[in-house]
Amino acid sequence: MRAPGGAIEFGKADDSAANSTLLPDDLRVAAGNKRGTPVELGDGVQAYRYPNLKLGNGRTATVYAVPTSNGVATLACVPAKGGEDAFAPTCDAIATTFRTQDKPFPVGPSKDYADTLSSALGKLDKQRASAQSALSKAKTRKQQANATDRLAAAYSGAAKTLGGLDLSPADTLANTNLVSALRATGAAYKKAAKEARSKDRAGYKREGDKAAAAQTEVAKHIAGLAAAGYDVQS
Repeated sequence: MRAPGGAIEFGKADDSAANSTLLPDDLRVAAGNKRGTPVELGDGVQAYRYPNLKLGNGRTATVYAVPTSNGVATLACVPAKGGEDAFAPTCDAIATTFRTQDKPFPVGPSKDYADTLSSALGKLDKQRASAQSALSKAKTRKQQANATDRLAAAYSGAAKTLGGLDLSPADTLANTNLVSALRATGAAYKKAAKEARSKDRAGYKREGDKAAAAQTEVAKHIAGLAAAGYDVQS
């Protein structure tokens, strides 16, 4: 769409915009991997505003990124060369009329997701501590296997709680990565318990090492959520 002093472009960002900045990879780099300024566009629609993002070839754009149930909707204002300041008021005025037929999500950390995340990880911590205590006290293979099974159930249960949530695109990738790591940890502990019952000491160690590596991935993705603004205690 042409407007006095530049052009306005509407569209849907590609899947790489499913991150806390709501920007696809190329624009996220231009924004320095930092979140934009939260703005209200009206009728419950919120966006991150990114002024003067570099597009290459001397071109810039002010981008509004709106998280919706169908991905990230974007509005980009591309001014004529040298007309950035003059075009800014027109851009902002048009942005306030932006509406979407999809369900809009608020920008920034979601309280509902934060509550679910804290509950799931808090439960995991308690179950893990109890199972690890039982494992350290195990004197038979059966006790060792049972305690390991409890570790498997703890991680798999957290993955089930966090999987399939209706989330903003800002949280989708981080949550998917966390759930994947939780499932991998649970699966490795499940196999380790099976090896314990089979009296395969080498197999138990192998699967236990896989579980430890997957736990490292869990910690990494929890740290990523903290970087996205979530106060995760785990």
